[in-house]
Amino acid sequence: TTYECQYLMFNTGYYQYENPYIPDFPGQGNYKGVFLHPQHWPEDLDYKNKKIVVIGSGATAATLIPALVDGGCAKVTQLQRSPSYFVSRDNQGDWFYGFLRPILGDSIAYFLNRCR
Repeated sequence: TTYECQYLMFNTGYYQYENPYIPDFPGQGNYKGVFLHPQHWPEDLDYKNKKIVVIGSGATAATLIPALVDGGCAKVTQLQRSPSYFVSRDNQGDWFYGFLRPILGDSIAYFLNRCR
């Protein structure tokens, strides 16, 4: 498989499973609820009918929030510093992209598919 692009970014390097990054939240010690990082999610955590705040908007939040709702939490609030945008989509199975690609080539077909 060959990929072509104008910019390629590898956003890695901060991830440590055993010691995840947790910012300093002033007043965290006064919080009476459960405060945890998804990397250390307890198997027996009962969150049904609970109000939950998810801090962040990355891939973990994108998979965690729907799972929390499906699992029966009362409410989920998402806090984020700046929004991130991503879409998981298979262009190869898209009829529009599939129609345009043989005629216009990968780059133009991809661009037009994103514009629609």
